[in-house]
Amino acid sequence: NQGITQITDGIPDILYEAKHGADFILQSYDKAGGNVGKMVTSMGGFGNVGCGDDHSWWGRPEYQDKMPTDRGGPPRCARSEPTTDYLGKYCANLAFVSKLIRPYDEKYADRCLEAAIKIYAFTKPRMDITNTSAYNGATSANDDIAFGCLALLWATGERKYLEELCYDKSIGTKASDAAFPTLFSGGWFTNN
Repeated sequence: NQGITQITDGIPDILYEAKHGADFILQSYDKAGGNVGKMVTSMGGFGNVGCGDDHSWWGRPEYQDKMPTDRGGPPRCARSEPTTDYLGKYCANLAFVSKLIRPYDEKYADRCLEAAIKIYAFTKPRMDITNTSAYNGATSANDDIAFGCLALLWATGERKYLEELCYDKSIGTKASDAAFPTLFSGGWFTNN
């Protein structure tokens, strides 16, 4: 309920909201037995007869279940599209939540970080995107995997993530001196 602006559980409200996304990702990760390639990445669909066409009606989420299936009501199918564009964002969410929630719940922070590291390792070599007519415009995988790597660098402080962002020429090469500062000689920041 977005109308509730004060949560009294001792966790800052914005972090509490970010945790909802992390809960979805961790539940998907756990239900897949830690197999990132089998994770549910989204629910419902676009133009899917009998699968909860949740793009045909826009309204408050609490009313969605009262709609017929062809307007986004139940059942809504679980979709597994373990692509770099989804998983890069999922990795970033988990890593950021891990870092920020640690003072409040260390065990949960550890779970988030462990899953983020595994998701990043799975998706790093793939560089694939989800193809769907539900989204307009081009989807890029480079920025999503870079976002996940940056979040892991912040959450762990491990040098290997800095290398993969800025220096690793097997990931990316400096496209041109004019386009990139000298600092970025390779890595996700120079990956085309």
